[in-house]
Amino acid sequence: MVIHPLTTAIWPTLQAALQMAADAPHQGPTDLAAMLAKPQYSGLLAQSAEGPALGYLLWQQAAETADIIHLWVAPAARRQGVGMALLQAFSAQARAKNITEIYLEVAVNNPAATALYQAWGAQAVGRRPRYYPHPQEAIDALVFKHSGPF
Repeated sequence: MVIHPLTTAIWPTLQAALQMAADAPHQGPTDLAAMLAKPQYSGLLAQSAEGPALGYLLWQQAAETADIIHLWVAPAARRQGVGMALLQAFSAQARAKNITEIYLEVAVNNPAATALYQAWGAQAVGRRPRYYPHPQEAIDALVFKHSGPF
C-alpha cells in the first residue's frame, strides 16, 4: 500500500472507486473535488500496489485545528489496516503543520470506525443528535477529539 497526497492529478483513481461503492460518502465525487480545490482542504489517498484506490482521508485546517471531513475505506480493504495507515499519515502531516487539535464525527451505529478512532488516540467528547440523514430516522454522531501527540 502506498499513501499519496490527494491531488487533482490522482483524483480519477479515487473517483472510480467511489462510483463503484454503494457506501461512498454522502457528498458526491464532484463535491469532494470542489472541496479539495480549496486551500484549507487537504487529503490523502491509499492505493494498492496494483493501482486501485483503497481509501482516502479528507480534512480541513483552520489555524492550529483540523477537522476530518471524510475517512473512507473501500469495502474489500476494510479491517486490513488502511484506515489506521491513513490516520498515521495524517498525524505526520498534522505535526508538520503544527496542528494541536483534531476533531471528527462518527455515526453512533458505526462501531468499527469508533474503535479505529479510539485506537488512534481520539476520545469521544460529545454527541450531535440527528447529525446524519437517513431515510427512516436521522442518526446521531459522536464527536471525537484528538489532542496529540500526533
